[in-house]
Amino acid sequence: MTIKKNIILLSILLSAFMMSCNTKEDQKNDNHFILRGTFYNAPQHTKIFLVHIPYETDEQYTIDSTEIDALGHYTLNAKNEPKNSLLSLTCHNMPERIIIINDTFEEELNIDYNNMLHYEVKKSIASSALQQLFAVLKHTDSLTMITNDSLEYLLTNDSKKIGNVSALIHFKDSLKSNFNSYLYQRALSEKHPAVVYYILGMSMITMSPDSIASLSTQVSKKFSTDKALMTFSKQFTSKRP
Repeated sequence: MTIKKNIILLSILLSAFMMSCNTKEDQKNDNHFILRGTFYNAPQHTKIFLVHIPYETDEQYTIDSTEIDALGHYTLNAKNEPKNSLLSLTCHNMPERIIIINDTFEEELNIDYNNMLHYEVKKSIASSALQQLFAVLKHTDSLTMITNDSLEYLLTNDSKKIGNVSALIHFKDSLKSNFNSYLYQRALSEKHPAVVYYILGMSMITMSPDSIASLSTQVSKKFSTDKALMTFSKQFTSKRP
């Protein structure tokens, strides 16, 4: 199973641990979230949806929907959405979705309709950080898939070339090791707790239990006041053999 296939499940698992750390006054001002931007190359009147990824269940629901105008512009609103919620933008009859975090009052997404994964984020540090993570994830996942296909071909059609097989296995292991190192360093340098939750979730797919526990311990020290993150980390540190 490739990393990409776990993204939707990962979103559901992590959303249960994501919470806002705002004061009461912050929460009052952050209830209304606006997402706007432009869809390039999109047919007029294409319907789009802003979807909430819930904290405690796997049943996502639509917050708002609209149609793209003649110039590709759109505006979506979430009137009672807590800050740092996990949201996604989807199009009618399109399998791709863009995952964002509403860390600001207003966010802008400019998207190529022909390639939903090619988009520009403005006014959101957290969503930009997620975009960077997904870019690294996509690159690593693509290389892993190509390597797996090459291994399968060699083992099926050219089993005598053991050296080539060994080299590909070593390359595959290096990809995983480099990706895990990236996640580790990124988690320790990341400033936004909601993004760290996503990084920890990615580590569940690729890292060993001991490595996850080590990363969770380091992250807990950095975000010691974040109760949700502390709860999330305990599941890794308390079950070590």
